[in-house]
Amino acid sequence: HQAGIQIPTLCYLKDINEIGACRICMVEVKGARSLVTACVYPVNEGMEVFTNTPKVLESRRQNLELLLSTHAHDSVHGSGDPKIKGDDLWRIAQAQALANSLLRRTGEALCRKIRFADDGSINVVIWNTTPYTRSEIVELTLDLPQEERVESFAICDEQGQPIDFYPLGEEKFDLASIHRTNRPKSVYCDRRTVLIPIEDLPGLSYRTLHVTRKVGSDATSTNPFPEGVFPYAPIAKSPSVMDNGRIRVTLRDGFIDVEDHETGLTASGLCAFESVGSSGDFWVHREPMHNTTVTSVHGKTKLELLENSALRAVCRMTCTMDIPRGLNAARDRRLAETDPVEVATTITVTRGKKRIDFVTELTNTGRDQLFSVTFPTGITAETADWEAPFEVRPRPIDPVTNDHLKHGPELSRQAMQGYLDVHEKGRGMALFTKGIREAETFTDGDARIRLTLFRACTGTFPIHNDLLIGFDEEPSQCLGPQRFAYAVQLHDGTADMGCACRLYQTDLMATEVGCGSAGDQPERQQLFSLSDPRVAVSAVKLCEEGDGYIVRLNDPYGEPLHVTLTWPRSVARVERTALDEEGGEVLGENCAALTLDIPAYKIVTLRVRERA
Repeated sequence: HQAGIQIPTLCYLKDINEIGACRICMVEVKGARSLVTACVYPVNEGMEVFTNTPKVLESRRQNLELLLSTHAHDSVHGSGDPKIKGDDLWRIAQAQALANSLLRRTGEALCRKIRFADDGSINVVIWNTTPYTRSEIVELTLDLPQEERVESFAICDEQGQPIDFYPLGEEKFDLASIHRTNRPKSVYCDRRTVLIPIEDLPGLSYRTLHVTRKVGSDATSTNPFPEGVFPYAPIAKSPSVMDNGRIRVTLRDGFIDVEDHETGLTASGLCAFESVGSSGDFWVHREPMHNTTVTSVHGKTKLELLENSALRAVCRMTCTMDIPRGLNAARDRRLAETDPVEVATTITVTRGKKRIDFVTELTNTGRDQLFSVTFPTGITAETADWEAPFEVRPRPIDPVTNDHLKHGPELSRQAMQGYLDVHEKGRGMALFTKGIREAETFTDGDARIRLTLFRACTGTFPIHNDLLIGFDEEPSQCLGPQRFAYAVQLHDGTADMGCACRLYQTDLMATEVGCGSAGDQPERQQLFSLSDPRVAVSAVKLCEEGDGYIVRLNDPYGEPLHVTLTWPRSVARVERTALDEEGGEVLGENCAALTLDIPAYKIVTLRVRERA
């Protein structure tokens, strides 16, 4: 590439991923017995490489055909083809696995650039990839060398000061290690899982923690409670009550009650699950003429306390709901036959936070249904703030219109990007999600949020009037294991929920690395900071061409925002570019701070060059 010769790639990511998996970058090397992959083949002095011979082109064509033959790729009618939908579900799982792998590889690549203190301690780098300063409780997994037979260990900051932590568990673990120059081998570890508070970590920055160990011997046993254990002042008072001093959560039979100690807000009936029949299709949810509603409220419920400390408490509420198996042949009535479905929800309350985290899991056996979870807010409001792509807009809350609790138009559910917020003077409640994109708000005096977890529907969809197309296999029925993550944030009615939602959606990342020094970067560093947390950062990435990096900012609100970007040291140049990174208006040179005015609902793209 540096010589101006372009070699096509699919799986190659510079400095991150060099695995030669796609076989698209095949080239011919003089003297080699076969074609080789350019991304991983070592370079030798005097070697001759041919990148565009008939043999190379034919190999690339065949490899691409093999890749495409294993994936459905009808991009026009993908939503209606069961092969495509099944393939899409597979691709989502693969994308999640790939994303986790890339995160790990990225962390390792960045750690190789850091100059660690060479004192024999294990280093743990904590990354904040959001632009907001964060104080969080982080769950760390530490792999201690098994041959050291560690009696106790301490976690210290950059100044060597110990940080209190709380142990969650330990196990023996065999870690497969693949070295760049050697064959794979096993590394035997004592794996410890701990909770640790991370305070005031600036946005787009990292810091380094050091794990020091007291080495034991065969005559000593591993101490499961090392020095530095966090004082035991548990958040959970019982398997059904959690109170961190700011909010109180009480688990009931099939729902929870919440109290905000600071605003006085009380709300009952939150996290109540509901299943209704759905005779619609891909596009529209319709209830059958003779519908039945199944709810978790006051149903069979099992409550468990899974974890409890001064840092975090986790309870599990398992509701058993008798879900009809589907609709009758006329699709106007739910079947009388039901299956018991266990809906297990873990509910987490963390020290110092007014956010309640939920993870719901179930194995669905019911067809043609809309499955949702409802949150009464205890608030009287006429509108709610909804996040859409690159903007936040108010939408009316639908009133209940008759005695049958029907409300709003047929399409009362709306698309949601990440959150919606119901608030009034002095108090509010926001709903955050990770990947769930449909919700509705309605009121009978008490504004309620209803989140669609899934809509199991027939694979048919209308072509014209009563002409329908259907398929034998219907992945759209959402059968089998399901998992959903969402949260509720209580606040005073004025807090910025966009920032709070990003903190929920993006975890702090931790990377454990070995002893010794590697690169030349300090153990603690920040890329840049923003003066106004309402400004959204939609991208930070390397420039497509040339040196430097791109920062893409946007104003999701209906009023202009005034923001200052600050760098820890002067940058050579900052330019405003188009979205395609073309052109460039110089905004500053040799500066450590830059002030911008971002118009309402607009995107600003900056190109930052650190060196002239």
